[in-house]
Amino acid sequence: MREHFPIDRIVNAAQPSDDIDFGGPGVDELASTLRCSICGTPKAEAVDLPVRYANPVCSACDELAVNEDGNEPWEGWPPDERPDSEPGVIQLEPDYGENPVYIAGVKCWRRYRFGGWITRRDAFDCGSLEEFRDLHRHNGVVIYAFNTSQPAGVDVSHYRCKRALRRQDAIKSLLKDARHVVKTGSTELSTEDLRQRVSELDVTVPDWAKDLHCTDLEEYAKGVMVAAERCLDGPPGFAELCERYYSRC
Repeated sequence: MREHFPIDRIVNAAQPSDDIDFGGPGVDELASTLRCSICGTPKAEAVDLPVRYANPVCSACDELAVNEDGNEPWEGWPPDERPDSEPGVIQLEPDYGENPVYIAGVKCWRRYRFGGWITRRDAFDCGSLEEFRDLHRHNGVVIYAFNTSQPAGVDVSHYRCKRALRRQDAIKSLLKDARHVVKTGSTELSTEDLRQRVSELDVTVPDWAKDLHCTDLEEYAKGVMVAAERCLDGPPGFAELCERYYSRC
């Protein structure tokens, strides 16, 4: 099937071309070895990795998707095009959304359907969703161009990852200290100490905590706890991608 795909157009990150896999109906053995085309996590360990799609992206990596401007991709109605609702009428969201999207600098395309989507990595630097569909599939056979433990072309350098992991550890330390203040009433740290660390980590505390006087240490620490927990309990971030990407070294 290799001759049916424009291998000469494939992006450098997918080279060498001899490592490219193909799959389709009846090729069940490939499903067991399929990996996320961003982080390289195998299907057995990945979060919701779809099968039988070209260069699939796991849900954990998909959480990091942004548009060309670095903002969260829209879905349903395009910005400023949502129709006015009519009384008694339930307006369903269309199966439509923004394309392309980017994950750690990698270009991907989404197929929107049934209120959700499937995200797939682009192996040919396509200019449209239609071109992506044409180039990545032939007679039900799809291309797996990044099916390795550490797919190339992903912006997860050791430097960026170390910096992200240090920030994550610093937020965990901040949360630990804030909890200690709230639990024990300790005054080893001042409100200003916590404010300084919050500022350095670019953590956003709730508005009610911002308005507190510097002497309200315990109350401010509660606000810091809320902010730190949001950072750690939210959608998977870049630090988690780094851990997935390098965990198999």
